[in-house]
Formats: sequence, C-alpha cells, structure tokens
Amino acid sequence: MSQYPNFWAQRFEPLLQREALKHATEHYPDPLVDLGRFPLVLAAEMLKKSLESIFYPSEQCLDILQGWVGEAYAHACLIYTDPLEFCASIQSQSETSPLPEWHYPSILTGLGGSEKPLCPKHSSAP
Repeated sequence: MSQYPNFWAQRFEPLLQREALKHATEHYPDPLVDLGRFPLVLAAEMLKKSLESIFYPSEQCLDILQGWVGEAYAHACLIYTDPLEFCASIQSQSETSPLPEWHYPSILTGLGGSEKPLCPKHSSAP
C-alpha cells in the first residue's frame, strides 16, 4: 500500500454508494417560466427539449452504473497503486506497459425502445 493517496481511485469513492450514484445521474431541467408569452411552436419546442432532458435512473440503470463504477474503481486501485511508481513506469523506456492489454467489453442491453443510445448522454458523472 502506498503512503500517498490514490487520487485516481478517490474520485470514484463517493459513487460507490448507490444513493450518491443515483443523485449524480438524475437530471431535472430548469423550470420553464412564462411559456405563454412565446409563440405556440416555440413554446412547444422548448417544452419538448425540457422534457427530453429529464433523466431519472431506473433500478436496472443503477445496477449497470454500479457495475461500471465498481470496475473503474477496481482498475484505479490496481493499476495506479502509487503515483510516483506509475509515473515512472509511464516515462520508462521499457517495452511493458503498466496498463492491461485487454478488458472484456461491457454490453448494455435493454428492451427495444428503451433509449439505450441516450445512456452515454446522461452519464456525466465523474
């Protein structure tokens, strides 16, 4: 164990708690005020964009995100064990890389029409 804090891993620690992860991924738009003063087409478009930006993670979504955060945290703990040692290995002339060569892909599944392509748009957690 290093005497130095693991800055790479620390950023994931708050997200290891399910409630914190849920809070970090929820997104509610700013309230729309005085829509009636805009032309109908513009007001409808503003409302549409506002409603499209709402994101409330389901339990399945939180399960997937918890898995990803857990993997990222484990990776940071295992690979970046000591900041000085890691930086030295990056700067070395050695042929071996401190990073793993392969990681199994994470596959996102869900019912048809469940907006899977929008998931990366809403996953702006650190």
